[in-house]
Amino acid sequence: WEPPLNGSYKVNVDSGRAGNRTVWAGILRDCRGTCIGWFTKSMSPFLEPEHGEYLAARAGLQFAAFLGLSSVTLESDCLALV
Repeated sequence: WEPPLNGSYKVNVDSGRAGNRTVWAGILRDCRGTCIGWFTKSMSPFLEPEHGEYLAARAGLQFAAFLGLSSVTLESDCLALV
């Protein structure tokens, strides 16, 4: 993990499978690495991996917007998404 630029934020997201459920989560940090907040969600049935990654990214950006944050970088391990 590399911190975002000074005065900005980074949301790291990921998705996976737990049985027949799709799960996704994220953590939002400031430029010092301090955790601002985090989230987890899940749903049935299991979705394609890229769809789960999309849901994680969308949830992460919505979470940052809900907190009123701007200058947010999204980080994911899904090359198709980023």
